[in-house]
Amino acid sequence: MKKLIKDLGLLVEKIGACKNGCILYWMDDIDLEYCKFCGDARYKPTRGQDPRQKSSPYAVLRYLLLTPCLQRLYSLRATAEHMTWHATHQTKEGSMCHPSDAEAWNLPPGMCMSSEYMFLTMVIPDPSNPKRLTDVYLESLIEELLQLWYVGVRMYNHAMNNEFIMRVALMWIMNGLPAYGMVSGWSNVGVMGCPVCMDDTRAFHLQYGRKACYFDCHKQFLPEHPSQRNKKAFTKNHVENKVARPRLSGDQLLDWVADFSPAIQMLFSLLEGYCSDHKWTKKNIFRDLPYWSWMNVDQTLCLKRSIPCRRSRRGGYANGLRAFSFLMATRLTLHAALT
Repeated sequence: MKKLIKDLGLLVEKIGACKNGCILYWMDDIDLEYCKFCGDARYKPTRGQDPRQKSSPYAVLRYLLLTPCLQRLYSLRATAEHMTWHATHQTKEGSMCHPSDAEAWNLPPGMCMSSEYMFLTMVIPDPSNPKRLTDVYLESLIEELLQLWYVGVRMYNHAMNNEFIMRVALMWIMNGLPAYGMVSGWSNVGVMGCPVCMDDTRAFHLQYGRKACYFDCHKQFLPEHPSQRNKKAFTKNHVENKVARPRLSGDQLLDWVADFSPAIQMLFSLLEGYCSDHKWTKKNIFRDLPYWSWMNVDQTLCLKRSIPCRRSRRGGYANGLRAFSFLMATRLTLHAALT
């Protein structure tokens, strides 16, 4: 495996990690023998007294560097032409029907989600879900993204036969709702689990089951015309007059979590006002990126959906292919792909 990765030109950085996911042993903590949060040992106990025997760490994060992958996109003329597609394709001035019409885009829409342009960046060394401690493993990726933004990297464009300094920005994150709660820091369970309504929710607990219920909460998002809000199927003898609160901007969210602590510092405690005023569990690490609050691409526009379809032991798919049927009524560009 090492020879295969080396022949492919994939540079892998091995970073020691706490077996509980508390920290990465790198940068200022590279020489630590014990975790500074939980106190567990970094290395497994050695057998025998042979001084030549190397200590084996409990957990190792394998991080595949992003910069060489981006450099290879410009090393071939065929892929370099696609990377400069945005600067040459025609757009209608003043209109935006797809994120590719905005300034922050590279590949053509039909290629950006193909498997050839998807890069594996890290292998998390834990069979269980790291949950809100996902930010600990993302530190290496965020550090490289900061370097690519502030410093950049020298590239050679084979399509135009020139050199330039490339700077990289993370446009968006695509994930399901459970993963959204782990990455964003807003817990999406309970009555304040909606990431749109947030603390202005209309959800409630059932009287006997005590389960969170969002029944009829969608009516505030309907058009204010009576024909849309007075349907018998939804109103239950009640007319909804409330207008949904505008979605908070990136700057407003950043001001809200500015004084919050990172994920690891909130491992053994919850933020003040949790479940009563908010559902924040941490300040997510992506807000360390300087451009994260003012990205000019709406993350709710036409994104290609993908659904994890786990293959079972019997050879079929545990989720079932019927799970994809609800997407077939949408546009062809939004169809899910079975991989």
